[in-house]
Amino acid sequence: MRLISPELLCGEEPASNKNNYDDEQEEEHVGPITFHITLPSISLPSLTSSSSSSSSSSDDDNVIPYHHHHQQHHHQSRRLEFNCRDRSCGVLLPTEPSVPAIVLDGRTDPFFFEPGFSLEAMTGFQIWPGSRLVVEAFTCSSSNSNNNIVVDSIAVPPLSSGMNILEVGAGCGAVGTCLAAAGGNVLITDLSILVEHGIWPNLRRNTIKYAPTSNDNYNNHDPVPIGKGWASAAVIDWFQPLSLQLSNDTISNVDIIVACDCLFLKKLIDPLLNMISDIFDAAAARNDNNDCKLLFTYERRNMMGLFISLEDLLEKIVNERGWLVECLSWRTISVEDDGEHDLYLFQVVSLPLPSTTITSTSTRTTK
Repeated sequence: MRLISPELLCGEEPASNKNNYDDEQEEEHVGPITFHITLPSISLPSLTSSSSSSSSSSDDDNVIPYHHHHQQHHHQSRRLEFNCRDRSCGVLLPTEPSVPAIVLDGRTDPFFFEPGFSLEAMTGFQIWPGSRLVVEAFTCSSSNSNNNIVVDSIAVPPLSSGMNILEVGAGCGAVGTCLAAAGGNVLITDLSILVEHGIWPNLRRNTIKYAPTSNDNYNNHDPVPIGKGWASAAVIDWFQPLSLQLSNDTISNVDIIVACDCLFLKKLIDPLLNMISDIFDAAAARNDNNDCKLLFTYERRNMMGLFISLEDLLEKIVNERGWLVECLSWRTISVEDDGEHDLYLFQVVSLPLPSTTITSTSTRTTK
């Protein structure tokens, strides 16, 4: 695998109870694997500068409200940790620490019989390759790039400006947590089983610890400060109207939608694209000349059937929706017992698509 930058370090190890949370809270222990990401130093510059930029935005303009009495951020390690139920898949380099499969033999998934536990929920409890690609694109310096990514094509303001990011299909919440650490104002969403048993425990694991005063009303589901930014979590069911799940203010103030490793099951594509269309429409109504963007990853797999092909997915996005698609990056990854897969990072905006762009996009994504 070729990286955008060697500055971002990843690895996994057997989970221990020596994490940044109370050992007594057994429900916070998601699974037997701890996946860790160490962000480049450039993504976490002096935290004092981020306080002023964050406080310059009003709560009405943010997808999650800031807790102003906790505005002063303290030093935090660049290493973020995520408790997972399974090993990562196609994410790590051969030189990075990993957990052998034998460690997981004989385990029984405690969520197997819970309502909402499905294939899409099960896969959310581990880290997938698109997550690393997106984190690299946002946090690594393009000057150190040795990959064929067009980082400058991600025409968004710096994350330190408090950009509003909505992550959908977030799984364990690794991407959203990293984007918050780099300065984003991130709402991390998925099915209820993942929000309660994966995202919130991992957010609390990585939050900056404060000494709360007696006047604090800090509860388990308050937005949490991480690095230079803030993160919160919410349940979103793509098959239900978004307006019944998030407030109109939240929907209309989204700057970027991030969807990592979640556009693969055919049955989920139209519900997800419908929801994204609603967000695009709400953002367009702001009349601030800032287009809401979708960044999503797609991994070519050696099995189809239930999975949608890249060509069919682009057909839906470009020809059925009329959206503009640009391939920002691609790389080849190695998946254990399944050979090499192509991995892509796309940017989508809801603009009229010139006919010349369709040809260009098709050429770039079927290399």
